[in-house]
Amino acid sequence: MDWSVFFPSLYGKAVPGLCFLSLSLISVKRRTSYPVMMEQIDKKPSDNPPEVAKKKSPGKRGRPQGSKHRHRRDGMLSPALRFVQETITRFLQLIGDH
Repeated sequence: MDWSVFFPSLYGKAVPGLCFLSLSLISVKRRTSYPVMMEQIDKKPSDNPPEVAKKKSPGKRGRPQGSKHRHRRDGMLSPALRFVQETITRFLQLIGDH
């Protein structure tokens, strides 16, 4: 069992908990959700605390003059988005042509 940490405002500090990804089919007419797949998210505890982002100096706003549109489809997915993508792919393989 792997524990994740979340921050409930009621306690005012981080507490351990479990994290799950659930895929559901939703019926709009019946206003009902049908869970079809659920997986626990394995989050490895990191030794390094998250870095605090530094504020940038105020500069000119907007896109720099002369820059072109870039295709962002070649970008890398974060580990969380990769987990979601893999789970959806496994679910689609599970249901097949149904």
